[in-house]
Amino acid sequence: MHILSRYFNHYYASVGGGFSLITILLLGTLLSASLSLSPLAAYAQSQQISGKYKNVVAGYEITFPKGWSGDEFLGVSVFTAPGGIDPLKEFPGTYMAIIHFDLTQFIQKAQNNTVEFTKSENSTTINCTTISERYVSINNIRSAESVKECHNNINGEFSKSKDYLFATKQFIITAGFSANSTSSYDKYVSAFDNSVKAMKIDNQMDFKPLLKRVAGSKTMIEKVEGKDIKIETTSILSDFKLDKPNKSLTFSTEGRKNSSGLTELSVAHISKGPYQVKIDGNKTTQFRIIEDTTTGEILVGISYNHDARHTITIIGSQALKLEKTVDKEKEKLRQ
Repeated sequence: MHILSRYFNHYYASVGGGFSLITILLLGTLLSASLSLSPLAAYAQSQQISGKYKNVVAGYEITFPKGWSGDEFLGVSVFTAPGGIDPLKEFPGTYMAIIHFDLTQFIQKAQNNTVEFTKSENSTTINCTTISERYVSINNIRSAESVKECHNNINGEFSKSKDYLFATKQFIITAGFSANSTSSYDKYVSAFDNSVKAMKIDNQMDFKPLLKRVAGSKTMIEKVEGKDIKIETTSILSDFKLDKPNKSLTFSTEGRKNSSGLTELSVAHISKGPYQVKIDGNKTTQFRIIEDTTTGEILVGISYNHDARHTITIIGSQALKLEKTVDKEKEKLRQ
């Protein structure tokens, strides 16, 4: 198999839905470009790396964990592993990858593939379970972090992965770690975390607005029984209803026919998790729970299609007493 195919296909297979769909879009474009090279040409353009590494084009610097080494390919992708990587031998079970891509080109590609942001993490080949999705602070700037486990239904392979996503004025950067066993993940993930959290990134920006820009969502504030609910959505929302006895919030969605719908809202001040989501009365798994550690918010992100008008219900495990509305966040949005 082509050297770069082995690298990218292995990493591609370890990511699923949610934040990692951005990584999938990025990898797909990068893989297409790499396959235009012959294996010898690709290997000739690689550069062995270890210790401190600086990518002057993307503007980031990282120090890899002690004993980790690997290769830089085409100036845009870096793969390292404990004990090193030999591109001509079997791919290591534990490794980290850093890839960057032009932000403008990425946004254009993502907007042309909006359906990707609503697809399931699971397929007939690979089943993935999201362990956590969070917004975290790296260099005091909001970035995205996700952890998931995947099982290959064909060959029985297992992977547990962790991904960080960063935005800069010119690039989107993903730093990922994958292991083929829980024990290997637990053994090496802290070394990966320490390296990533010490990264220096030029012109780094808040990552969350990038997601909003990619999805084409808008921000709205809906008042439900005196409480403001902040919402990011690609749909027209209406008919909000809070059912305190059943610890649920219900609303309706509409949008351009056959387009993808995305709605993300903070409901932790209305009900506590764990949460269930129903679309038109039927339970769905097409939702994500996202913790924003920079604001303390718990967000519910729901995916659906605009094939018809839908009724969405979010059900919590415990209702909270509604307090008087605090308009600070609302006033910020109006400014």
